[in-house]
Formats: sequence, C-alpha cells, structure tokens
Amino acid sequence: MNSLSKDNQTQPLHLSSTSSIGQKESIPVDMPMGVVAELRHIQTEVQRGIAALYDAECKVADSENAYERELQLAFMNAQGTVADRQAVSKLQASEKRLLADLSKAEFNRVKAKLKALEMAQMSLQTQSRLMETELKTLR
Repeated sequence: MNSLSKDNQTQPLHLSSTSSIGQKESIPVDMPMGVVAELRHIQTEVQRGIAALYDAECKVADSENAYERELQLAFMNAQGTVADRQAVSKLQASEKRLLADLSKAEFNRVKAKLKALEMAQMSLQTQSRLMETELKTLR
C-alpha cells in the first residue's frame, strides 16, 4: 500500500547539491533554487498521496463491506426477538466495525496530509512570487 509515512510531515526541506569541489552544500528554502526544489518535493509527495488516498478509500470500502456482511450473518444466526438479534449481531460484528472505523481514520489522515501539502505548496508559491518581486526591484 502506498500510504504516506507518519514521519513524512511537511517540514522545511534543505536539499543538497554537489558543488564544483565535490562537497555537498545545503540549499535553503529561502533561496530561489530551494523553493523550486521544495515545490518539486511537494509535487512528488502529492503524487504519492493520490495513490495512498485511493488505497485508503479501497480499504474503507472493503472493511465496511466486511462489517456489513458479518453483521447480517450474525443477525441471521441469532435467536430471539428482533431487538435481541440486533444486539447480538452488533456485538459479534464489533471487531469488524472497529476495523472499518480505523480504515476511515486512515483515509481521513491521508486527506488531511494532502490538504497540508496543498497549503504548503500555496505558501511556497507565494514566497516565490515575493522573491521574484524582490529580485526585479534589485535589478
């Protein structure tokens, strides 16, 4: 499954580039090349996030289907009044309900991560426009 890792939070990225002497130097995000590199990184993460969102959505559908199936089978196999059968079937299917709820939580987490990436991208785009304006005024 292509899910976003928990430690892959949106943080300033300091990419490295090789200088003419072979040593690595950091490109800070407040430099134009750093902003471009960070935007590329965010684009890559969004592409991964789209795949993770699809996987999470499929997992939600599967787990909800499994829950409904378990609930209905337990209801059909239970004895007693309708209320008793409903209560027993809900108890027997509670594990599947938990898995379905956890799948929804994972799906919502991926959606939140994509939203955070979108916000970070907009912020960097604004920063790059400000840099562009500043560079034009310095010329």
